[in-house]
Amino acid sequence: MRPTPLAVSLVGAGLVLAFLPALGFGAGGWLWAAEATVVAVLMLADAVMAPTRQALEWSLDAPAALHVGVPHVLALAARVAGHRDTALEARLDWTGPLVVSAPVRGRAEPGHERIEWTVQPGRRGVARLEAVWLRVRSPLRLWHVVTRQGLEHEVVVLPDVPRIQAEALRYHSDRQFRIGFKTERYVGDGSEFDSLREFGQGDDRRDIDWRSSARHRRLLARHHRAERNHHVILALDTGRLMAEPLGELTRLDHAIHGALLLAHACLRTGDQVGLFTFDARARMAHPPAGGIGELHALIAAAARVQYSHEESNFTLGLTQLGQALSRRSLIVLLTEFADTVSATLMMENVSRLVRRHVVVFVTLRDPGLDRVTHQAPDSLDALSAAVVTRGLRRERDRVHLELRRLGVRALDVTPDRVAPELISEYLEVRRRELV
Repeated sequence: MRPTPLAVSLVGAGLVLAFLPALGFGAGGWLWAAEATVVAVLMLADAVMAPTRQALEWSLDAPAALHVGVPHVLALAARVAGHRDTALEARLDWTGPLVVSAPVRGRAEPGHERIEWTVQPGRRGVARLEAVWLRVRSPLRLWHVVTRQGLEHEVVVLPDVPRIQAEALRYHSDRQFRIGFKTERYVGDGSEFDSLREFGQGDDRRDIDWRSSARHRRLLARHHRAERNHHVILALDTGRLMAEPLGELTRLDHAIHGALLLAHACLRTGDQVGLFTFDARARMAHPPAGGIGELHALIAAAARVQYSHEESNFTLGLTQLGQALSRRSLIVLLTEFADTVSATLMMENVSRLVRRHVVVFVTLRDPGLDRVTHQAPDSLDALSAAVVTRGLRRERDRVHLELRRLGVRALDVTPDRVAPELISEYLEVRRRELV
């Protein structure tokens, strides 16, 4: 039990009264004795009436998994047996990538009361709820009854799966995206023979099968569909630069979100998707597999991707990736570079991959720097910032231009445009049958 601020104030008032005789107030001693007696009796009586720790009953409702960047609610059901209108305060102790709202106060009735915290994971990983602190005030509000209950409850923080599913459904409803997994193909798409059909309006005359038409005595056209079972490798740079925050999430989490949406598109069109991660060395190599059910395996693999503070070794990482691929594949490299000097070695290794594979190179552009670049400066500091950001922008453009000259499909997009641009680029690669 701990005294409340009210109890401390009453004791402090008694100390003030104790100094009155020294100031010449003869009755001050009697006033101090009376006040001290009353306060002692009240505190003793209040301690007897205060709820015991055994009277505090509680249960915590916490989900088994959270999603990065999404607010969730942790609920505490608390009960103070035999005490009405008792003020209750609860607080959580935790470790890991959680941002928890301030301690929540409620009124605990003889029944159960729900006390809620809003938590928002800022990163993937494992959050540990270590303990819950409960504090109850005594009837006269002179004592706090404090208890700490251990939890040892682990919550896994996953990528934002609900958002991925919602956006995947939105892309799935798009007509252009549906090309590839529908049996009927649009004119001019695909090279794999599908069927012979009667020539109709909108068909390409070059698709007419003259031999079959003569045999059946009607004009028939060959219809095609896109080839399937291509290998698509999602290569994630997990080095130091990718661990930097970009908005509410890190660059790596934005990249994972876009990569998983692209994986959904690839799996829906019949291709096989694999995952490869590296920083100073190769970290994960999830082999390519097909089927829409593979998305769950990719999500689980992406949840295990660790943040790193090591510099990315493009020579080691991309060399191991190239050696592991036995057939021509579409490699989607999501990475970041600081300047043209550090990008030189990266471009050398990417150029080796592009000799055999189709490479899509993706970096994330900071919208905040874009705003600084385009807004009119109103001070010398703003002018200096604009000059620096424009210089950085020119360096990035120079690197992307050099990559395109090497045959790499380079993208520099804001976080909200990663998934749309990746899917658009993927559909273009399929349409042109580059893999």
